[in-house]
Amino acid sequence: MALKIRVECEAGTCARCKVDQLNALSRELSSGTTAVVALIHDGRLFVANVGDSRALLCRTDPNGVLTVAQLSADHDLRNEDELLRLAQLGLHIDTLRRGGRLGNQENTRCLGNYLVKGGYKEVGELRAATSEPVIAEPEIHGGIQLDDSCRFLLLMSGGLHKSLQEATGRPTAQLNKEIAHMTVEQFREQATLTGVAQAVVDKVARMHHDTYVSGRLGTAGKRGDITLLVRNFNFPVASQSHLEHFTATDTSDTSTDSSSLIHSIEQSKVDPYVDFSEYYRSVERMRLEGTLPPGIDF
Repeated sequence: MALKIRVECEAGTCARCKVDQLNALSRELSSGTTAVVALIHDGRLFVANVGDSRALLCRTDPNGVLTVAQLSADHDLRNEDELLRLAQLGLHIDTLRRGGRLGNQENTRCLGNYLVKGGYKEVGELRAATSEPVIAEPEIHGGIQLDDSCRFLLLMSGGLHKSLQEATGRPTAQLNKEIAHMTVEQFREQATLTGVAQAVVDKVARMHHDTYVSGRLGTAGKRGDITLLVRNFNFPVASQSHLEHFTATDTSDTSTDSSSLIHSIEQSKVDPYVDFSEYYRSVERMRLEGTLPPGIDF
């Protein structure tokens, strides 16, 4: 009998194995991510984001002073518009504020995470909602005319600005300015855009690490993924013979690990990786048949 049980466990068929498999699947479904996307079309900039990934447009005013505008919205429990949306769904805002979380996450919008979406009725502080409280609908800002005053665009994961906030304790506006000024410093020191972004990522990671080592973070030493994408418009750098944009990433889980990865983009235009040819053929076929729904035209 013992041999039979052991064989079934090795095959993954016993009840305990099944429970472990279901728990593993639940953990995969109960995780989400944030995103920020920028589109430049006909000289205009459009930005969409979900969660706390952030976009900063850095420009110079008529006096040559660098200004920083956040083009994204942080979808968390500090966002009054998000709190109003949740209140209209029947949730108790003071309870959410005290807890600081929506189920297993802090963001009020994300991609994925079934637990706080389809399964929200199983989460105590969310079950009173009349519909899914955590959504994946992006917030879009756009139509910004790009002119000579536009210097560079920064797209970053929440891990970058959160790590800097934990290390410095500064409010959002000051954090944005500090990240922009860090980038300006590296524009003047680095010969490539790869060097610019990686230096900023490394500096923030180092600041967070030093703060953790000093004990000022208590037991909260972990940090999320730190990713920065820089899109240069016309800011001078040490060498102009480099890429237009690139991504630097620090994927370490704790402030004591400084490993990082760099993904460089070799061209200003990236080849599409989704084939829409079948879609366009279907549109053309429906156009010829007279069955094309209104509003679809190219």
